[in-house]
Amino acid sequence: PLDASRYIHRVGRTARMGKTGRAVTIYIPSEYNKVKQLGRQCCSEVKSKVLKRTVAGDAIASWATKIAALEGDIGAIGEEESLEKELRLADVLAGKYGNLQKHKSEINARPAKTWYITNAEKQKLKEQEATEATERAAEEAPVEAKAGGKKRRRDMDDDDDDARNARRVKRMQARHKEKKELEKAERVLEERRMRASARRHKSANKPVKGDA
Repeated sequence: PLDASRYIHRVGRTARMGKTGRAVTIYIPSEYNKVKQLGRQCCSEVKSKVLKRTVAGDAIASWATKIAALEGDIGAIGEEESLEKELRLADVLAGKYGNLQKHKSEINARPAKTWYITNAEKQKLKEQEATEATERAAEEAPVEAKAGGKKRRRDMDDDDDDARNARRVKRMQARHKEKKELEKAERVLEERRMRASARRHKSANKPVKGDA
């Protein structure tokens, strides 16, 4: 392990639900100092008991010989598992291709996706909506009524009304622009999703090489 905390965590996985466990760490003489430090931290942090055992060289050589004798069997098992994995993948691909061939006529009968309006029509519609929004903002601008029968000077009223109308129109245009930008971003995202779906559909209908 790289650090003591990770080592303690791994050793702790040997004991669960109130039970005790044992972990065996194999090291070489050059790693003794590091393992000794890990053992001290285990004793201080989790109150565990660390025991040291020296394995004789003859025993290591004997087990190394036994492991080497199993190398052929281990390789055969690995090849068998790899072959089984390839067979499962081949079954999946064969089933997918069979479904495509079975429903080929239904897939080809589906209508192609088309746009209902052109880009020029979209632009014209945007301009028309912007004009209508500006007109609505100008019409909805409040007009101050005369209160208490007192007359106000016409030039001051006109100036105030024009300033308020200009601010209201500006706010309406800003909101309209923000709304259109959001709709444009949503359309771009939807177009990307449709293109990705079309590519996947095209890839699925592509015939597998070697088929007659």
